[in-house]
Amino acid sequence: MTCIVYSKNVILAHKNLRLAEDKIRLEKENENNKLRLEEDKLRLEKENENNETRWEKENSKLDTELKEFKAKHKQIISGAWRNDTRELANDTR
Repeated sequence: MTCIVYSKNVILAHKNLRLAEDKIRLEKENENNKLRLEEDKLRLEKENENNETRWEKENSKLDTELKEFKAKHKQIISGAWRNDTRELANDTR
């Protein structure tokens, strides 16, 4: 009976030791994961800022092109463009 109790105590001590080792390992993994996630967060925030800047520039460029297109379209409809092209044609003759 003493041997069984001793064996159980040894087994429990071994399990407790493994649990402590597992706890330390998991804490290290957790810390590494936190650091990795923080790095990923910073990288994604930087990418987001870069994308926002790029899209603002692109939108500004497209707005300018749209305004130019509308102005040209307005000239075509008003006939001013036709007159301008006729004048250009007469100048080249």
